[in-house]
Amino acid sequence: MGFSSPGGPNRPSLPTLRLTGHLGGADISVLGERVRSLAEILREGRKWDRDTWCATEADLRGRAWIDQAGRLTEAGVAEHARIEEATDAAAEQPWRALGADATNRLAELLAPLARDVVRAGLIPGGNPVGLTASARL
Repeated sequence: MGFSSPGGPNRPSLPTLRLTGHLGGADISVLGERVRSLAEILREGRKWDRDTWCATEADLRGRAWIDQAGRLTEAGVAEHARIEEATDAAAEQPWRALGADATNRLAELLAPLARDVVRAGLIPGGNPVGLTASARL
């Protein structure tokens, strides 16, 4: 099953309707009260228009992956886990091909650049992609 962005050749089939551990429940609650709904924050962050988002929510409800309130169902949680497993496996392939020593060397070489990017604030904390500053930086 393929998943694409809204601008891709396929109709989008899975917006991420929740943050995966980057904000706690209290953070989300306060943020939602003070700003707008979490879904709205995610939709805007991903540059999805309202019509596409609503159509995708309807599709996810049809698959029984989310309930009427937009919360993941058991089936949705299971599908999310399968997707995460598949994307983790795909992302791991280049590093396996490179090997442990070369991967560690590349990390050493990129660490100064990564520190500069983090210090410059180019990757905000709590971003929807889930990028975080590594303890090694």
